[in-house]
Amino acid sequence: MRKFISTAFAIAITTAVTFAQDVAPIKLYPGGVPNSKPAPADYKESITKDWALKVTDPVLLPYLVDKAKATGTAVIIYPGGGYGGLSMQNEGVNIAKAFNEIGISAFILKYRLPSDAIMIDKTIGPLQDAQAATQLVRKRAGEWGSILQR
Repeated sequence: MRKFISTAFAIAITTAVTFAQDVAPIKLYPGGVPNSKPAPADYKESITKDWALKVTDPVLLPYLVDKAKATGTAVIIYPGGGYGGLSMQNEGVNIAKAFNEIGISAFILKYRLPSDAIMIDKTIGPLQDAQAATQLVRKRAGEWGSILQR
């Protein structure tokens, strides 16, 4: 039991340190996730410094450029991982920071991975999240001072 509590505490601290750097997650679906069904008890989202696994509630992680450096361009980053998980550090945060260096605001999408356990139709879940992220970034572009180029 002690080992379990220690592990859970370490994961919580890692998650807080990773995402609290200056990035406040933005819920993709504040009113409820479409095409979803209740997750089974053993399907728990897990986030470490490097990986996001079993995502049930998709979010955007904004890495915005300050206005003096901004080019007016934004990108959405979809971390890979072979549908086994999302490589949040290597294919997310590192890429976002590289874009920020050249004046481009970046949004990392922590999206759902296909799963019959949490989706009515797993063939469209990640695509729904990608479409919702694009719509949200375009809708709030003026607020963030960035636009997606068409």
